[in-house]
Amino acid sequence: MKSVGRQPAGLFDSPHRRFYAIAFGWSWTFWIGAWLLGEALDIGDTLFNEELVWQLIFERDVAAKVLLVSLLSLLAVFGPMIGGIISCRVDPAIPAHHLRDSLRRRGIGSQTWAMMLGALGIVIVPPLLISVLAFDKTPDGPSIGTVLPFLLVLFVVQMVTSGTEEFGWRGYLAEKMLQERNFWDAGWSIGWVWAAWHYPVVAIMFIQAGMI
Repeated sequence: MKSVGRQPAGLFDSPHRRFYAIAFGWSWTFWIGAWLLGEALDIGDTLFNEELVWQLIFERDVAAKVLLVSLLSLLAVFGPMIGGIISCRVDPAIPAHHLRDSLRRRGIGSQTWAMMLGALGIVIVPPLLISVLAFDKTPDGPSIGTVLPFLLVLFVVQMVTSGTEEFGWRGYLAEKMLQERNFWDAGWSIGWVWAAWHYPVVAIMFIQAGMI
């Protein structure tokens, strides 16, 4: 809730601009830099994605330069985490050890767990059913014993890479905005900036797919 007689924290207040400079600067440098390097080396897809994870685990046939450039692009996802850690330490409005204490909290409630699992179900189950019903199984397709370990590895990779975004967007910026704003006000305010942060990687995906 907003504090009485006090102006809510602005999205572009000075401490927040520091966070944006670090998050955007770090991530865009590695995303764009890796893409330009990939173009110079003519190696095609430079993103560390599910196709590359599959090749590393099962095919083990990834060129060294492809792996190197893909790892450079992977470093981009750590921008918000680095920005969040630094901002939590230097922002006077954030208590000492705030981020560490936030990571130790576990009591998020059964309702939150239900919402999270429900959202995952909505995102995952329909595409999976459509894929199973609409496409014939190819003779040389992967078995369930291959697919499940792959999904587990991919989940772990996503958690320790893209999952670290939450250190910055949620652990720092959202917590800061929620001090004086309600959930929806803070969420909508931050959402478009978070979306803009993804712009280079989305543009690269479109370019590499030949859509731009």
